[in-house]
Order: sequence, then structure tokens, then C-alpha cells
Amino acid sequence: MRGRTRAHAGRRVPPPRPRIAGQLGLGLVLAAALAGPAGAQDLEYRFERVGDRIVPVTVVGEVQDLDRRLAQARRCLANMPPEHVAAVPPIYLVPRLPGGRATGGGFYPTHAEDGRTSLEVWYGREDRTGVPDDMIDEDRAGEATGIVAITHEAFEEDAGRRFLFTLLHETAHAIQERGRLVPAGTRLQALAQTYPARRLREHAADAYSRYIMVPWNVCRSSAAPGDESGRTCSGRVVRLLRSSEAFTDVAEDWKPRTRCWAEADDAGSRDVGDEEPTGERAALTLEDLYLEDLFRIYARSDQELDRGPFADEPRVYDPAMLGHPSAAELRRAIREKLDQKRDQGARETLEYYLRFLERMDGSVARREQLMEQVARRLRSLPTPPAPRTSLI
Repeated sequence: MRGRTRAHAGRRVPPPRPRIAGQLGLGLVLAAALAGPAGAQDLEYRFERVGDRIVPVTVVGEVQDLDRRLAQARRCLANMPPEHVAAVPPIYLVPRLPGGRATGGGFYPTHAEDGRTSLEVWYGREDRTGVPDDMIDEDRAGEATGIVAITHEAFEEDAGRRFLFTLLHETAHAIQERGRLVPAGTRLQALAQTYPARRLREHAADAYSRYIMVPWNVCRSSAAPGDESGRTCSGRVVRLLRSSEAFTDVAEDWKPRTRCWAEADDAGSRDVGDEEPTGERAALTLEDLYLEDLFRIYARSDQELDRGPFADEPRVYDPAMLGHPSAAELRRAIREKLDQKRDQGARETLEYYLRFLERMDGSVARREQLMEQVARRLRSLPTPPAPRTSLI
């Protein structure tokens, strides 16, 4: 179905969102591309089936590789408990948020009485967001608790599957509108997250997104208490989440499935709770522990490097990594990088991986698994320019 915007009194008025009727299949079920007047960005309506719920997705302008990203997003949203899927609000993919920020995302509740930013901030911001006021009116009048908005830049960030974490984090805020994600009185430090804002609801949303995506590794390594192993910390945080108001109606035996971002025939049907993974799942844990943050920092695109905090550094992945460097070689390369780093967050990440590699010395099998994960991830990256630095 396709439609056109219509001009009225000098402003842009979109036609009503298409109504859904009949039996809808899995995945992308309906789209309407809307071309506005000169200078206005195109709108595209999509409807995604997530479990038993149809989630409206409004795309402003163009998003790279949109179909693949929405398919992965659909699978990971469906990885939430059915009771939480029912709370998934309308989703907007926009060039900028109402305040002008072109990064990250946000949840905007229909009503906010505690000082939080509400849906009202979208009014009169079509020049930034591309979303007309009429659409905000429609969402305010609906049953959803608000909307989730993700910027194009955030939804195109593949490294470490960050776009999926961003979407789940903001969706977690919609769930929080219906019930707390952690018990009352929970301390910020207990959640072992590294979200910059020191607010419990943000750290709880981060913990929830990791539970849905990587339930075997919920705790952030740099934030876990010193006397807890990663397994112990993750299990404790999962129990905190499961004992919250938001999980009251969730079945006790419910668990997220493994690798929600993978194709259905690749994802398997294994349950992955807070137990320590073995076999193939151990390799996945290594990929998450070692690669998620490392490649987020060091395998950025040229465009990201040009505008990011490491813009003054050369590219840092090397075709030589397609082989199987030893743990000793990786340790040496990390130490070299530590001497060059000024950013404290990057230093902490490298120091963690240095300790991780040192613990691997006694396990040849694990080292081989790790190197295979490194090689596989690097093969999936765009071909880099001629190498100008060492291994990492």
C-alpha cells in the first residue's frame, strides 16, 4: 500500500496510517512510502509482527540495510517474555531526536509526571525529526505508553550489535511504565552496568537488554564487584530482574533463547539462562566477552573514525589477524596500545582483555576458539586499507 502526503495550509499533513486487516504473516507485513513536499523527508510505514503483537515502525528518510536490521530487531524483541512483548510501543527511526541529537535513542512516555521528557517534546520539531505533529497526536491517543525513537546513526551501528542493544534498552523503558524492572531499594552498583547516567532506571534498562541479548553475560566486566566471577554476577543480576514487579506475571520457567539476532535456522532452540555455557555456547561467550567492546572501539568504519574520539589514530585492524595469532602476540599488541591510549574507558577495556588473555594461557582449546572468533569477525568487516599498525 502506498500513499502521498497532502499539503494543507502551508504545512505537511500525512494521510492516516494504513489500518491492518486480515491475517498477517511473519516479519514485514505492510509498507507505505509517503513522499512529502519539496524539502520534506520521505516517510515509510512498516508493520512488524513480534509474537502476537503488530508493532508499527515509522522510518523517516533512508536507513542502510533496513530489511536485515528490522528482521534482527523483530527476532530480538520476540526474545522478550510475551508479557513484555505486549508493551512494545510504536518505533520511529529518525535522523535526529527532538532535541537535535543525531546519536542514540530515547523512550518518550505519553505522560510523564516525574520530570522525565515526554512525548510532548516532539511537537513542532518536524524540521529535526521528520515526524509531523499529526502522527504524534495519533500515538498519544493510542493505547501505547509512549514511543521509542532510534536515530539513523544508532540503528546503523553494527559493531557489537549495538543497534539491537539500543532498541532493547529503550523498549525496556516502555516496560518500566508498567512495572519496575528491579525490586524497590536496589542499589545502582548491584546491577554491574556502565551506563554513563547514574540513574537506577537506566542501569536497569541496560541490564534487561543484556539479559535478552546475552543472558550468560549480563554484568559488565568493569563494573562487577571484585569478589564476583562473571557467572556469579550475571546470575545474581538475573535473579534481581526476575524478582521485580515487571516479571510478576512471567512464567518461572521462561528463559530467553540463544542468539536472537541470528537467522531462525541458525539460532537453534537451546535455552540459555545464567548457567555457564559449554561447547558451542562457550565460544559465543568468548565472542561476547572479547569482541563486543573491543570491536566497538577498534573496528569502526572510516566515517566513525573520522568523527569519533579516536579520529587521530590510524586504522587498527590488520589482515594479519585473519590468521591465528597467539595469545602472547595479542598481549604484546594490547600493551603497545595501552601505552598510546589517553581515553580512560579505552584503557580499562584493554586492561580487561589483557587480564583475560593472561588467564587463557592454560587452555589451548579456549585460545583456539577465541582466535577463530576473531578471524570470523574480521572476515565479515569491509576490506580495510593497507595496514598501518600492528595486530589491533
